[in-house]
Amino acid sequence: MDSETAGSILKKFSGNLQIELAIDPVKFDELHYGRYVTLYTKGIFFFDTHPPLGKQLLYLASQIAGYDGNFTFDRIGSPYTENVPVRALRFVPALAGSILIPIVYLLMQELSMSHGTAAFAGLLVLFVIYISVFYIHLGLLPRAGPHDSVMTSAFQASLQGGLASITRGQPLHVAHGSQITLRHTHGRTCWLHSHAHVYPVRYADGRGSSHQQQVTCYSFKDVNNWWIVKRPERSELAVTQPPDAIRHGDVVQLLHGITSRALNSHDVAAPVSPQSQEVSCYIDYNVSMSAQNLWRIEIVNRASDDSTWHSIRSLVRLIHVDTGAALRFTGRQLPSWGFHQHEVVGDRAKEHQDTIWNVEEHRYTKAEDRREREKELASAEMIPTAGTQLTFWEKFLELQYKMITHSVDAPHGHMFASEPAEWPLLTRSIAYWLSSRSNV
Repeated sequence: MDSETAGSILKKFSGNLQIELAIDPVKFDELHYGRYVTLYTKGIFFFDTHPPLGKQLLYLASQIAGYDGNFTFDRIGSPYTENVPVRALRFVPALAGSILIPIVYLLMQELSMSHGTAAFAGLLVLFVIYISVFYIHLGLLPRAGPHDSVMTSAFQASLQGGLASITRGQPLHVAHGSQITLRHTHGRTCWLHSHAHVYPVRYADGRGSSHQQQVTCYSFKDVNNWWIVKRPERSELAVTQPPDAIRHGDVVQLLHGITSRALNSHDVAAPVSPQSQEVSCYIDYNVSMSAQNLWRIEIVNRASDDSTWHSIRSLVRLIHVDTGAALRFTGRQLPSWGFHQHEVVGDRAKEHQDTIWNVEEHRYTKAEDRREREKELASAEMIPTAGTQLTFWEKFLELQYKMITHSVDAPHGHMFASEPAEWPLLTRSIAYWLSSRSNV
């Protein structure tokens, strides 16, 4: 590197550094990245759609500078307190933004390897660095945090102080008489839910419904998320010893814990997705519409065709015996009569990620009396509940999947968004920092 090139790089860096360190209050993306640094400092798990290397470099700078994590990044323009190493944090992007391109250019000039060898080495190094960054990321964040719900039940149960505090000590094998909550595994977090309200006799478009009890997917913990697994030929619900475990291919009924009505489906159009069939809890109106409440358990990640249904770990599809449709979350919201909860349907296109569910919370029914069972369910969240152990590769692969799907599902057309054609002339800009006293 000649002196002229080195001087140009140094000049560029000095200019960037002056700009970066000139303003004391919180600026635009410092709001988000400052929060990430604080979460790293406290070891609290968080989720982001981008790889964590940049955030880790900022965290490293903060630790070298002695940051204690006690600052709330609440709004743009907030004044920094003395405990925040502002200059150390801003030094990292100033340095990287100034020297990355020229250093890479000079490195490529100096290398004398063949194009193929250089490309292979570059890809190999990239892969090793990428994996290592996530290994460090997961190692630094062992505790549950605000973004847990994005991840699967198994991932959440592996974090300290989160779902593990509820699921610790709960039974592993789902059996006849099990009380369970069924979580939609991929995509939006919600639980299979029902309540005493029924579908309207007619929808807004004039179609008729079955007027049966509504079944939805609800995004919050609720006593109405509990279901009881029952073999069709048995009437008692208390779990026997040894428990009568449910296996892949077994046919079961699912009784709603509070209303005691069975999960049902039939050849009636679903409320928001009429191409699919309605799912309800069956009410006997003494009419010609009979109950169709049998469901076959298909364990997607089974080790063999004799695998037992497990809580947390088993990914299952519930196949309606009479029609062959799979229980599916559509992602669509019901109107006000359904309290804007999410629609659940029966779909004959079974090979879809939205037909996959898993048992999250699980306990064995002890009482035969309905009122006693209701008391059990109402106290379910008070269960004194070892955390689920996942390998690094299981966590890594899940994070990659969530990063991809979360990006696809993210809303488009942000109010601050701009197009490439607007960049050269700055016809659209973003307020990175606002002050009533200065316009610097």
